[in-house]
Amino acid sequence: VPPESPKIINGKVLRTQEDRVVTLECVSRGGKPAAEITWLDNFNIPIKKHIETIVETLPDGKRKNTKSILKLVMKKTHHNTSLTCEAQNSAESSPRKTTILLQVEFAPAVSLEHKPEVMKEGDTVIFRCLSHSN
Repeated sequence: VPPESPKIINGKVLRTQEDRVVTLECVSRGGKPAAEITWLDNFNIPIKKHIETIVETLPDGKRKNTKSILKLVMKKTHHNTSLTCEAQNSAESSPRKTTILLQVEFAPAVSLEHKPEVMKEGDTVIFRCLSHSN
């Protein structure tokens, strides 16, 4: 029996801050055998670390629910990227999938530029303060 399409419990969009640990939970219900869940990063590369999988048998004693819990430390490089949860068992030829968009707030990065690069007393110097944030 194919499992139901996976669902990410956190919703379609996760808003968080840089350096926070987030817990993402994906559930696939009713598979026989239990679904295998795979998390994929923004480049469709499987994520292998910091994942816990829990399988529970339904009251009918045959079908199973699979829950996959992924813990990640959010970085600014995660901002506006997506993670995908794929679920599949041997009753299907291709996985079902769902995604979540990550919106990561990060602190401004500030830098100071000056021209000329090398200064001496009496020179006219131009300073520029640069900031990057979201």
